[in-house]
Amino acid sequence: CDLAVPDRFSDVSLRHLVLLTRAISNDEVRLRVVDLRTAIGFADESGRLLRAISSEGSLFLRLGGVNIVLLVTAGVDALPDDPEDAYACIPERVFISEREGVLGIERPRKRGEGPWNSHSSITFVRAHAGPLAVAAELCSGEEEQHGSVVVRTDTGVLRRPVGVAALERGVLVGRYSRCDVGLRAHEESRLSRVHLLIVRDGEEVFAVDTASTNGTRFMDREVLLKRLDDGDKLELGGELDLTWHQAA
Repeated sequence: CDLAVPDRFSDVSLRHLVLLTRAISNDEVRLRVVDLRTAIGFADESGRLLRAISSEGSLFLRLGGVNIVLLVTAGVDALPDDPEDAYACIPERVFISEREGVLGIERPRKRGEGPWNSHSSITFVRAHAGPLAVAAELCSGEEEQHGSVVVRTDTGVLRRPVGVAALERGVLVGRYSRCDVGLRAHEESRLSRVHLLIVRDGEEVFAVDTASTNGTRFMDREVLLKRLDDGDKLELGGELDLTWHQAA
């Protein structure tokens, strides 16, 4: 991972968050944070449990016992030495979207454990049978299809439509049961437990390699982030091919 915490923070998952930072003008930056369906998710400064958030401004997040401060300094030439004066220079935050709750967790937890102790319910994502697994529902019958994924391995081919809601929360590819797409085969697989995130930012869709062991390739070049255009095919760990098709 690009940012790691000490091992004593055992509640933080091996692959916990994806942070996307995007310049939308010369002095404006948009931050998007997506939880990779971990056991504890993340919370904002008011303690609300979130699974995704977008902001045109600074963010204050908590992962178990870890506090993360993301300060946007675009448009600020130099910060004063005094902390209070420096903080006053930080641009105002504008929250674009927030998605509360945790879609899936790695193991059951008791009420009062973790930052969601005031929430009454948790949704579990369970593994699908077979070596090649794709979630049955990535696009509900009530929403417009935004695109589709075609997944190919030595064991077969599957195609699933993908809706905006799935792309907003993020489509996970990997071997963990919390992933939407992947392999449920063996530990020797070259596909990481959480290998790739497909997520929508604005009107565009991106594939983000989530610190996988064996990498993600596009046209024989390793990529960490790729904007997905119609027909783009990614090779994950040399074991799974995923092709994105944009809806007409």
